[in-house]
Order: sequence, then structure tokens, then C-alpha cells
Amino acid sequence: MENMKKTRARRPSPVASRGTFRTGSDFDNLSGAGAAPSRMMSRARQLGLLIAACGLSSALSSTVWAASQTVGDFTENNAASKDSVNLASGGSWVVAPIPKSSPTLGAGLQPVVLYMHPPKQDNPNRESAITGVGGLYTDNNSYVVGAFHKDYLFQGRLRTMMALGKGKLNLNYFGVGDSGFLTDHPLGYSIEMDVLYLGVQARIPHTEHWYFGPNFLYTQGTVSFRLSELAPIFPDVGRSVNIAALGLDLSYDTRDDSLYPKDGTYFTASVSDYGETWGGDYDYRKYGLSLSHYFSLGPKLVLAANGEMKGSSGDVPFFDMPNLGIRGYESGRFIDDFTFMTRAELRYQFRPRWGFVTFADGGMVNDSISGLLSGEAGLGYGVGVRYRASEGSTLNLSLDVARTSEDTGIYIRVGEMF
Repeated sequence: MENMKKTRARRPSPVASRGTFRTGSDFDNLSGAGAAPSRMMSRARQLGLLIAACGLSSALSSTVWAASQTVGDFTENNAASKDSVNLASGGSWVVAPIPKSSPTLGAGLQPVVLYMHPPKQDNPNRESAITGVGGLYTDNNSYVVGAFHKDYLFQGRLRTMMALGKGKLNLNYFGVGDSGFLTDHPLGYSIEMDVLYLGVQARIPHTEHWYFGPNFLYTQGTVSFRLSELAPIFPDVGRSVNIAALGLDLSYDTRDDSLYPKDGTYFTASVSDYGETWGGDYDYRKYGLSLSHYFSLGPKLVLAANGEMKGSSGDVPFFDMPNLGIRGYESGRFIDDFTFMTRAELRYQFRPRWGFVTFADGGMVNDSISGLLSGEAGLGYGVGVRYRASEGSTLNLSLDVARTSEDTGIYIRVGEMF
């Protein structure tokens, strides 16, 4: 398959490097009718957690952005904090079939089996190691299966994470930014990949809340476009892809609880280098900054706020570009080289095991950081209900209804959005 590169109407087309699988305004503007099949195929080849959107990755960060995120959502949202579960007398099992719903993947089931190990006596914060397996299947025939282990070693000074996953995600490509034919006529594609994630963070000496360390991400699989959705004359096309990265993470965490914080700050900064050096097909870099703060407004009321910026450079494949995660839009509706978004939630625990949330999400995307504040924008808002999984846990089952200018979305998941 010929090299594929991302182009846009507002900037010249960059030169594609070997192995690039990119997006393009050329493809965005295709109408299907009137284009010769050979020309269509040539442009199609220009399209470029991990199993990141679904992935074993919000603890990890799309199969790439799509699958990578499922790993993260699965690990972070199911990680127990020192206040989450009473494990004084030993370990604890959690087994649950959890309904799943989102505009991106549809409705389905997310079975989870977790073992929360007894807390180590030499760990002053009493964090518990967690081992888990889980899966996801939805009515658009997407699936993810995976396993992970998260541990705290050397009196909590060292945090480790390992995750393995496999899955297939059926998604839609809306083009880059917010212009072109595909914005209103998205093209379906599939990502099918195997994922490995390894991460280590050590507490920085002479500090109490700062952690720093490397991580490694490797995925291999296929990306396929369903061109037959444009016109039956066109065959579906795809190619094999390998994505590999070595990254560094810095974090600062003063939250009183990692599952349902009522007070504190959580900051993360990350940089990842993707390339042939680590076993991948694409040479690019990704950067991220995220800051969350939690304000206790009373015994039952919490205001949670989050700001997040993502950036990329080099030959980024479209499926791993920075993405706005605004509730009410499909994942991938807003992608570009740079993204900025803010979220705010007012959380009210009106019963010991029941809560209510009202929220607003907003963000912007652009191909340059200098033009980010004037880039394409999206806004979503809505309400949600929370239910505590057990009396001794702060882990919530969440149901959100979000509204945007384009659609209404229903989300069912484990844990909070941030």
C-alpha cells in the first residue's frame, strides 16, 4: 500500500515518510460519484487500547487511540485507593457484569473480575495491589479482552503497571478538524490489535507526592477502511500496522481518594516517542498535560474541574492523533495535531450509595498550538446518576446522558470521568 499522509485545506501537504498511514483533506472531500476507481483507491491509500480508545490505557493513554484508552479506563477506574475497600483481614474479589453504553461503540456488556490484594504492612498509605481481567463486547461487534496488574513496592515509593490486551473496534473516521466531506458523512473503519503496556513510576527523592518514570507501549494488528460504504464498487482496504513508543510520565497526586476524590489535586505530564527504534512503523511524538482539582463544598457536595492539553508532531497516523473526549460526540469526532479541553462536574451524594452529577465538557482542536484557541470547537453538557458498587467501596457505576449540538449520547461505565 502506498504511503499515506495527512493534508488539510488550510495548509500545504507534508511529504510522507516511509510507512506513513495518514489522513487527508483530499479524502475528506471525496464524494464517491464522479471519481475514477483508481483515483479513489489512490486517495484511500492516503488514509493512514490502543487497543487506547477501549483499552487496558486511561491508566495507560486509542485498537491505537481507541484500544489504548480502554486499557486505561479499565485499569485506572478499577484501581482501589487506600479509602476504597476495607482489606484489613485479607484480599477481596470483585466480580461484576457491567452494562456499557456510548455513542462510539454502542451498547454492550463489560464483565470484570478484580482481586485486590491485602495491603502491604510496610506501605504507609496502605495501597493495595490489584490484579484484574476483563472484557467488552458491544452491539456494533467491537470487543476487547485484557488483563492487568498494578502494584506498590518499597513502601509505596515505586508504582508498577503491566497490561496485555487484544481487541477489535469498529469506529468512524470524521476527517481532521471540522471541515470536509467526512464531517457529515463519516467513513467506517476497524482497528484490530494486540497490545502490551509496561509502566514504572518512582517517588522523586525528598518529595511526598511527586512520581516520575518510563513506560513502554507496543501494539500490532491491522487497520481497515470500509470503502464499500461510499459506493459498492469500491472494495474495503487495509494494512498491517505496528505502533511502539517509549515514554516518560511525571505525576503529582494529593487526592484523598483515587476513585471518588473530594479534595486534592492530580497533575500529569507525559511525552512519548514513537518510531522504528522501538519496533513501530511510524515516527512521531505525543505530549500531554492534565490538571484536575477537587473542591469539597460540603459533606455531600464536590466540585471537580479538569483541564487537558494534548499535542503531536511528526507522521502521526490518524487513529492515534489527539482526540477531544467530549461526552455526546463520538470518539474521533474532533481530532487534530493539538487539542485543549476543560471539564467541570458538580457531584452530589444524596444517599450513602446514590449520587447525582451535572457536567459540562468543552474543547478545541487545531493543527498548530498558536491557533488552538481559534480552532474548531465542541461543547457538551448533561446529567448523570452514580451508584456505589458496595458499601465498603468508593467505586461508582456511572450513567451519564450528554447533549451536544449534533446528538444525545448515553454513557454507562465504571468510575468517574476524571
